[in-house]
Amino acid sequence: MVTLTDTQQVGITVTAADKRGGKADVQSVTFASTDDSVASVNQDTVDTHKATVVAHVPGTITVNVSADADLGDGVRTITGSLDFTITGGGAATLAVNPGTPVEQP
Repeated sequence: MVTLTDTQQVGITVTAADKRGGKADVQSVTFASTDDSVASVNQDTVDTHKATVVAHVPGTITVNVSADADLGDGVRTITGSLDFTITGGGAATLAVNPGTPVEQP
């Protein structure tokens, strides 16, 4: 679980491992948010194994990731996910406003 305020963003990276825990290659990586109104996922156009999660409003989302583990002509889809909680950023400024002037008693 990752916690962000509604004014933050964070980079995420996908890495694949084989059954022994060694690094493995995948292709056709895609990212998706369960609720784009809470936070969006912007996939890097150069390194498609990376994305940025941008928080918008308080709530919870799951970022779902899928990739093709068959590096040949076939397709063998593997998936992963990461949960996020977005909280309110809290007060950042304080305004002091005057009332309407009245005559003293």
